[in-house]
Amino acid sequence: MQRVWATVVLKYSMVGFWALAVLPLVSRVGYGQAAVLAVVVTVLSYALVDRPLLHPLGNEGAVLADFALAVLLYWLLPPWLLGRTVPLGGALVAAGTFAVTEIVYHQYLLRQGTGVR
Repeated sequence: MQRVWATVVLKYSMVGFWALAVLPLVSRVGYGQAAVLAVVVTVLSYALVDRPLLHPLGNEGAVLADFALAVLLYWLLPPWLLGRTVPLGGALVAAGTFAVTEIVYHQYLLRQGTGVR
Protein backbone atom coordinates (compact mmCIF):
# COMPACT_ATOMS: atom_id res chain seq x y z
CA MET A 1 0.00 0.00 0.00
CA GLN A 2 2.88 2.35 0.76
CA ARG A 3 4.21 1.91 -2.79
CA VAL A 4 0.79 2.81 -4.20
CA TRP A 5 0.71 6.03 -2.16
CA ALA A 6 4.21 6.87 -3.35
CA THR A 7 3.15 6.50 -6.98
CA VAL A 8 0.04 8.64 -6.41
CA VAL A 9 2.12 11.35 -4.71
CA LEU A 10 4.56 11.27 -7.64
CA LYS A 11 1.65 11.59 -10.06
CA TYR A 12 0.18 14.50 -8.10
CA SER A 13 3.52 16.31 -8.15
CA MET A 14 3.55 16.12 -11.95
CA VAL A 15 -0.14 16.96 -12.41
CA GLY A 16 0.05 19.73 -9.82
CA PHE A 17 3.12 21.29 -11.39
CA TRP A 18 1.49 21.57 -14.81
CA ALA A 19 -1.90 22.62 -13.44
CA LEU A 20 -0.27 25.43 -11.45
CA ALA A 21 1.90 26.43 -14.39
CA VAL A 22 -0.77 26.37 -17.10
CA LEU A 23 -4.30 26.85 -15.74
CA PRO A 24 -3.81 30.35 -14.24
CA LEU A 25 -2.31 31.47 -17.56
CA VAL A 26 -5.14 30.21 -19.75
CA SER A 27 -8.13 30.94 -17.50
CA ARG A 28 -9.28 32.74 -14.39
CA VAL A 29 -8.50 29.76 -12.21
CA GLY A 30 -6.28 30.73 -9.29
CA TYR A 31 -3.38 28.73 -7.91
CA GLY A 32 -5.38 27.23 -5.05
CA GLN A 33 -8.15 26.26 -7.43
CA ALA A 34 -5.61 24.74 -9.83
CA ALA A 35 -4.24 22.67 -6.94
CA VAL A 36 -7.76 21.40 -6.16
CA LEU A 37 -8.29 20.47 -9.81
CA ALA A 38 -4.93 18.70 -9.80
CA VAL A 39 -6.08 16.54 -6.88
CA VAL A 40 -9.26 15.57 -8.71
CA VAL A 41 -7.43 14.87 -11.99
CA THR A 42 -4.77 12.84 -10.16
CA VAL A 43 -7.22 10.64 -8.26
CA LEU A 44 -9.58 10.03 -11.18
CA SER A 45 -6.79 9.46 -13.67
CA TYR A 46 -5.09 6.96 -11.39
CA ALA A 47 -8.33 5.15 -10.57
CA LEU A 48 -9.89 5.18 -14.06
CA VAL A 49 -6.85 4.91 -16.33
CA ASP A 50 -3.60 3.88 -14.64
CA ARG A 51 -4.93 0.98 -12.60
CA PRO A 52 -7.40 -0.64 -15.01
CA LEU A 53 -6.19 0.42 -18.47
CA LEU A 54 -2.39 0.72 -18.48
CA HIS A 55 -1.69 -2.97 -19.02
CA PRO A 56 -4.50 -3.71 -21.52
CA LEU A 57 -3.97 -0.56 -23.61
CA GLY A 58 -0.24 -0.12 -23.19
CA ASN A 59 1.49 3.20 -22.62
CA GLU A 60 0.20 4.90 -25.77
CA GLY A 61 -3.43 3.96 -25.19
CA ALA A 62 -3.28 4.91 -21.53
CA VAL A 63 -1.72 8.29 -22.38
CA LEU A 64 -4.55 8.98 -24.84
CA ALA A 65 -7.13 7.95 -22.25
CA ASP A 66 -5.44 10.19 -19.65
CA PHE A 67 -5.42 13.08 -22.13
CA ALA A 68 -9.12 12.68 -22.96
CA LEU A 69 -10.08 12.40 -19.30
CA ALA A 70 -7.96 15.44 -18.35
CA VAL A 71 -9.51 17.57 -21.13
CA LEU A 72 -12.98 16.73 -19.89
CA LEU A 73 -12.10 17.32 -16.26
CA TYR A 74 -10.25 20.61 -16.85
CA TRP A 75 -13.05 21.87 -19.08
CA LEU A 76 -16.20 20.61 -17.33
CA LEU A 77 -15.31 20.57 -13.63
CA PRO A 78 -14.27 24.19 -12.96
CA PRO A 79 -17.72 25.76 -13.52
CA TRP A 80 -19.36 23.17 -11.28
CA LEU A 81 -16.60 22.81 -8.67
CA LEU A 82 -15.02 26.28 -8.61
CA GLY A 83 -17.51 28.65 -10.21
CA ARG A 84 -14.87 29.44 -12.86
CA THR A 85 -14.50 28.47 -16.48
CA VAL A 86 -11.57 27.10 -18.41
CA PRO A 87 -11.80 27.61 -22.18
CA LEU A 88 -11.60 24.43 -24.25
CA GLY A 89 -8.27 25.58 -25.70
CA GLY A 90 -6.89 26.06 -22.20
CA ALA A 91 -8.12 22.62 -21.17
CA LEU A 92 -6.40 21.14 -24.23
CA VAL A 93 -3.11 22.85 -23.38
CA ALA A 94 -3.27 21.81 -19.71
CA ALA A 95 -4.19 18.23 -20.62
CA GLY A 96 -1.46 18.12 -23.28
CA THR A 97 1.27 19.07 -20.82
CA PHE A 98 -0.13 16.51 -18.39
CA ALA A 99 -0.16 13.81 -21.10
CA VAL A 100 3.50 14.38 -21.96
CA THR A 101 4.52 13.68 -18.37
CA GLU A 102 2.24 10.64 -18.29
CA ILE A 103 4.42 8.97 -20.94
CA VAL A 104 7.29 8.84 -18.46
CA TYR A 105 5.05 8.12 -15.48
CA HIS A 106 3.49 5.09 -17.17
CA GLN A 107 6.94 3.76 -18.09
CA TYR A 108 7.87 4.09 -14.42
CA LEU A 109 4.73 2.23 -13.32
CA LEU A 110 5.33 -0.56 -15.79
CA ARG A 111 8.96 -0.97 -14.68
CA GLN A 112 8.07 -0.90 -10.98
CA GLY A 113 4.94 -3.00 -11.27
CA THR A 114 3.28 -0.80 -8.63
CA GLY A 115 -0.22 0.53 -8.57
CA VAL A 116 -1.36 -1.19 -11.72
CA ARG A 117 -3.73 -4.10 -12.39
